[in-house]
Amino acid sequence: MSHLNPKSASGSWLGGLFIIAILLLNSSCRPPKIIEVKLPKHDPLLIVESYLEPGLPKTVIVQQSTGYFDAPEVLVIQNALVTISDGIKTDTLTYTPLQIGAFQFGVYTSLDTSTFVKEEYGKTFTLNVEAQLKNGEIRKATATTTLLPAVPVLETTHIFDGRPENRAYITGYLQDPVGAKNYYRVIFITPGTSKYPLPPGQTERDSVIEYTLADDLFDGQRIPFGSPPFFEPGEVVQIKLVNITKEYFDYLVSLESAVEGNGSPFVEPFNVKGNVIGSGVTGIFTGLSYTLYRDTVPE
Repeated sequence: MSHLNPKSASGSWLGGLFIIAILLLNSSCRPPKIIEVKLPKHDPLLIVESYLEPGLPKTVIVQQSTGYFDAPEVLVIQNALVTISDGIKTDTLTYTPLQIGAFQFGVYTSLDTSTFVKEEYGKTFTLNVEAQLKNGEIRKATATTTLLPAVPVLETTHIFDGRPENRAYITGYLQDPVGAKNYYRVIFITPGTSKYPLPPGQTERDSVIEYTLADDLFDGQRIPFGSPPFFEPGEVVQIKLVNITKEYFDYLVSLESAVEGNGSPFVEPFNVKGNVIGSGVTGIFTGLSYTLYRDTVPE
């Protein structure tokens, strides 16, 4: 039977410490090694975004993407050919420049009222875009969408949280159409009338709460939707209930996931899902039909 020699064990332990100390001393005397990582070249995307709302002009935003490490800027494309067709008539949209803060922006649109979006539910609209990127490459994009009929807000109820500020929950109800897969965007909008301090730089509370929902478990039923305890007694709230396409629902969910995971080393990169197709293109083209319901929180 072998036995451990305390003396030899102690010597081995001290010897190990001595070797580690020498290694640390040598490493501390060396200059830091700079490792250069060559980042892949950014391949720009053509980004197309368009929302059709009844009674409003057809509007399309056409931009070029920038690299993650590039300086933030809006690369608006001003020389694109942009058309929207309803299968019978094709409208060609022209570029209109806009200035938003320090950024130059712009949209493709037409102010001819005969081209405004009509309440033609179920009709298919087709968007086509051909644009030249800053590097000279030509990209082509296409997408189709439809207008869904608006779904009304039936009624609202209110429950106060009982705290000193006595904020109210708002619960609204909608009647889901039977036999179809439906998706909704709910937006609570309030004017800037709060007597409580607003966050720095915020002058009004607008679109304070918004989210998406689907009728997965409630097909054809009366569906409740609501808010957290945010609203003050006597406050006027507008509830915007938007009937959206599945493509726009998927786009919003993926966009939210991408924004939440941006810059996090623990989140896998997430691509935004749009319905604009073509080589080197992305974006969304959708119709938006909504009900605007005016609600007053009880005193």
